[in-house]
Amino acid sequence: MMKRGDDMSTGPFRGGFAIVLILLAGLILRILYLVQLRASDLWGLLSLDARFYTDLARRFADGFSLPEGVITYNPLYPVFLGLLYTIFGESLSAVRIVQSGIGLLTLWLIYEAGCRLSPRGGGRNIRAGLLAALIALLYAPFILFEGSLLATSIVTMLAAASLALLLAVDEAIEGGWPLANPDRLWLVTFGIGVMLGAGAMGRPNLFLLLVAAVPLWIGIKHRRWLPAAMCLLGSLLLLMPMTIHNGAATGRFMPLPAHGGINLYVGNGPGADGTFDPPPGMRASMEGYIADAQARAEALSGREMTQGEASSYWTERTVEAIRGDWGRRFTLIGRKIMLFWNGAEISDVVDLSFYREVSWALRLPLLPFSLISALALAGLAALWWRGGRKGLVTLYAAAGLLSILPFYVNMRYRMPVVPVLILPAAFLLSWGIDAARERRWRPLAAAALLFVILLSMTSRSMVSVNRSAGYTFLGNYHLEQGRPGKALEAFEQAYRLDPERVETVVNYARGLRVAGDDERALELYEEAYGRWPDYPMLAVEYGSLLEEMGEVEEAEEPLRRAAASGRRRDGVIACKLLARIALQRARTARQAVALIGALIERHGYSTYGGNSHLIADPK
Repeated sequence: MMKRGDDMSTGPFRGGFAIVLILLAGLILRILYLVQLRASDLWGLLSLDARFYTDLARRFADGFSLPEGVITYNPLYPVFLGLLYTIFGESLSAVRIVQSGIGLLTLWLIYEAGCRLSPRGGGRNIRAGLLAALIALLYAPFILFEGSLLATSIVTMLAAASLALLLAVDEAIEGGWPLANPDRLWLVTFGIGVMLGAGAMGRPNLFLLLVAAVPLWIGIKHRRWLPAAMCLLGSLLLLMPMTIHNGAATGRFMPLPAHGGINLYVGNGPGADGTFDPPPGMRASMEGYIADAQARAEALSGREMTQGEASSYWTERTVEAIRGDWGRRFTLIGRKIMLFWNGAEISDVVDLSFYREVSWALRLPLLPFSLISALALAGLAALWWRGGRKGLVTLYAAAGLLSILPFYVNMRYRMPVVPVLILPAAFLLSWGIDAARERRWRPLAAAALLFVILLSMTSRSMVSVNRSAGYTFLGNYHLEQGRPGKALEAFEQAYRLDPERVETVVNYARGLRVAGDDERALELYEEAYGRWPDYPMLAVEYGSLLEEMGEVEEAEEPLRRAAASGRRRDGVIACKLLARIALQRARTARQAVALIGALIERHGYSTYGGNSHLIADPK
């Protein structure tokens, strides 16, 4: 039995030297990835979510202020990005370098947390810390998200930092170290609360659970109620401005951004399968998804709504769906649990396999999540059997799982919990080394058998990764950069991979139009419109092409449908095209104005969406 303060090491490698080597390897991998990304067509490629955050960051950089109306987004990343833009200018290189530095910090935090997972009565488990850092080094999605303009790398670091510091607090209180001095402990827990509050501004479904659970854990386990209260206070100081702002805008308590309702519906409504699949006619990007959810709620309810009211509408529809079929509800929960532990890296805005095509640094023999997951599950069992500080690790792992169950599973939502899962995985490996050295073959064989069973379960394919979205993003980026040939190749590949998604069809048809193949584009639009007539953007583009090709009578039906859809942007464009058709048919200017006025009044665009000048100049 090792005494407190002893180090569990690996031969001549002591902790300090070995972790420096791991961090150096992490730095080299990140440099290689950024260099290869910089040399590829993907360097300037930003997902629609990333563009949304970039637009917000520009506004924050110009002068910080809360937006008018309800906050519909998680504000952590736009503020972080705006700060970087203020310091470095709008530089993708600066953002990615800073986030890579945050990734290296996460590696070190995982090491520190792992060192505190020792067998009962043991000291610092340096071997477990080094194994945890090594596993994190070899997990490619860490590097992938550090190079993406998303909050994922930030909230992952905050999860690792808060857990590492809580493990240190736990160790300090039990060991009577200086950190346990009440005059210092409240300050430490206040800092932990600030981290959790910041995390809730980036990933509220996870961190709001921790904001409630961590102060209770400090108070109940250690009877330190002042530090517990200060932890809660630190969180509330960051969360209250957004909560007060949303409350003033909606008249109700709303600590979450105002798109939680549609996320609940997608995760639990009719047809939900545990992954992100918006209802037909809704775009998959953040901004479009929120706007479409509001427009659909208004159309179905027959009244105008604020975004907060639309979120409440979708929450009510979710409750109705759950009440209607409890058997399906429990089956869906079971599927989400399996997806959470499954090795599939379900992408939503960033696809790992897509970026591996341009970076051999991501194609190295790195560790799949299925292996980490199986080790983590077996490691949790070993931690409860032989380890210390198991309560905190279990608390964080449980919060990660529970945070996903009300919604849906994807790689980005699961990422902040990965550092937590790595810790029991590393503990299991460290314990296994000791068991082999001491020739304790029976418990070692039992642990190995459990791991093999779990690996066979986590490795089983549950979903097929759809790569078409990545090619769609790439095609749009090529169009923006003036490369229509490459854009068409990307759109065609996206269409081959997923011909059933409306965005894929529309983008392929756009690419064909730019390439001058209007006949083939019209065939695609016609086929797609027959399948999705209530998709306003598709109706507008189909009607526009028909009008352009002289088929005016055929163009009116899809354009009128788009004008009546309730989606303002598409409706305004449809009204503009219908007005142009009206002008072509009118015999006099007076008759044309009368026709246009009647059209606008009929479809509810009394101010013409702020574009009343189009009446005078409909070109």
